[in-house]
Amino acid sequence: MKNYVSVIRQIIGKSIQIRLTLYFLLILIPLVAVSLLGNYRSQAILDQEVGERAQSALLSSIEYIDLIVQNLDELSAIISTEQSFIDTLRDVNQNLTSQNIYDFRTMLQSISAMTAVNHSIVQTNIFHGYTGTMISNPNGISKLENYEQEEWFKQAIRANGRSIIYLPPSANNYDKEQLDSTWNPDNLYIIRLMDLYSFQRDPNLVIISIKKETLLNIIRHLAPSKRTNVYLMKDDQLVVSTLPGQVGVPVWLGGEKNISVQNNMNTKEKTIMIRASSKVSGWSIIQEQPEKEIRGPIQQIQKFTYLIIAISVLLALWISLIVYGSISIPLKKLAAAMKQFSLGNLTVRLQHKQSDEFGYLMNSFNKMTSEHKRLIEDGYEKQLGLVKAEFRLLQSQINPHFLYNTLDCIYTVAVEHEVEEISEMVLHLSQFFRVSLGKGRDKYTLAETVDHLMHYIKVQKIRLMHHFSVHVYLAEASKSVPLLKLLLQPLVENAIVHGLEKRSAGNGMLFIRSEIDGDMLIIRVEDNGVGIQEDRLNYIHNVLSEIQLNNFHNIQLNKEPVPTGNLFGLVNVKSRLKLYYGELADLIIESEPNKGTVSTVRIPLNHDRKDNIDETIDR
Repeated sequence: MKNYVSVIRQIIGKSIQIRLTLYFLLILIPLVAVSLLGNYRSQAILDQEVGERAQSALLSSIEYIDLIVQNLDELSAIISTEQSFIDTLRDVNQNLTSQNIYDFRTMLQSISAMTAVNHSIVQTNIFHGYTGTMISNPNGISKLENYEQEEWFKQAIRANGRSIIYLPPSANNYDKEQLDSTWNPDNLYIIRLMDLYSFQRDPNLVIISIKKETLLNIIRHLAPSKRTNVYLMKDDQLVVSTLPGQVGVPVWLGGEKNISVQNNMNTKEKTIMIRASSKVSGWSIIQEQPEKEIRGPIQQIQKFTYLIIAISVLLALWISLIVYGSISIPLKKLAAAMKQFSLGNLTVRLQHKQSDEFGYLMNSFNKMTSEHKRLIEDGYEKQLGLVKAEFRLLQSQINPHFLYNTLDCIYTVAVEHEVEEISEMVLHLSQFFRVSLGKGRDKYTLAETVDHLMHYIKVQKIRLMHHFSVHVYLAEASKSVPLLKLLLQPLVENAIVHGLEKRSAGNGMLFIRSEIDGDMLIIRVEDNGVGIQEDRLNYIHNVLSEIQLNNFHNIQLNKEPVPTGNLFGLVNVKSRLKLYYGELADLIIESEPNKGTVSTVRIPLNHDRKDNIDETIDR
């Protein structure tokens, strides 16, 4: 968090335009705050008043529904405790007799008399659990199959004498005749076990049903508009809703609150939902009304307020732009010119027609850059001469004849004493230094470079007791291509010292390959050594990626060199590639642990190979 605050402060501190704009916008904060607070409070008051009125009506309807269901529950309790009914059902065996059927019809007449006082009851059934017989006052006697697997039967048995509410699904496994006569989806059923006071109850049930339309008529008046939907639910299960075709159960996202603003599950329209629940019976009513119908009038006022706020903000921005145009633009031009100057562009000049204080500053800047460029050129020329002189002094201290004569003496002594390894190493080392320190040439053909390189490789093979083998594959067209002296030697040295020497097995292999690919010469130095670990390889890639040709063009600015760590050889190779062959030349390092490393040199063939060091210095 502190980092973000620091970044924001830096941005604001660097731009006058941003500060001016912020100052003007800060003036609008009280106006915007009062407007938004007024909108919020008016909307909250409207929601509260509408919610309280609607919830009061919902609670009244819930109480009425509770009363209806309670009466039906009490009636089912009376029927279930009627001893004559219990005795009649208990005397029935697995097979119905004519006497049993007669007793059932007599029981139906008694039940009809008991339920006639309640006009909301559609049907009253007695279910005999041992025979699967359903005794219904309008439909007579019927038999159900596989009733033990039905959910209504399982729920009634688990309730252990308490009444349950059963809502038949719109489609089930019954045929149409049985669906219409026994479980009608348009009805709601109250089911209870018979013989409440017995410890060992028989699976006999009393079933009372009422039409859902009766409950729908109670909640229909709660919908204030045609687009408002009212849901009657029992224990999170939808019973009826005022809008036809509603099949889903509304999801309440308001938590413990009784008013919630959320999207309709079908239309995805934002709606206001109001809930009233009965904590005793588990019945609840949810009213869902589109937000536009309730908040429509006040939203018009809110839109007008937002329009005023937007116009005020635009005016503040417009005024800040006018002030910025007269003050900040000249400062920005001056700051941009100074940034270019700090990046090394000594030829930058400000073109202007101003005669005020800003004009004076720009004229002073132009004069300063001209003088600074002259001073840098004078000092740079002196420093360059000093560096060249030091380089010549160091070069003169290396006496090739002294090295040759000394190595020849060592070679003669080794031959006289018959120490072949020493004599062979000295011979190859002498040849290697002869080419490396030779005067007059700084480039050799690729074939000559590889021949010269073989002297160094043979020295390393003797040192490592022939721990590896060398394989050279040069494309014929590439052998005559001129190449910088000692360009490949650091790559071969890395392959031997860091790859093959650390290999435990003795079958190491070093490959030197070349090919012509379009306008590019491709040279690969490959080994099957221990490879490079991933973090080390990433470090090498990061260091090499910093070496670009433009790095050397800024030498006069005394910029810090690319950090090399212990990668002096690789950095030296890539630096020389960029200096002599241009930006298209490149060095690519690829490696896998325990598999080996491939160093690829890419050199453009059509590059004008001038002395890029002098060219860079001239720049």
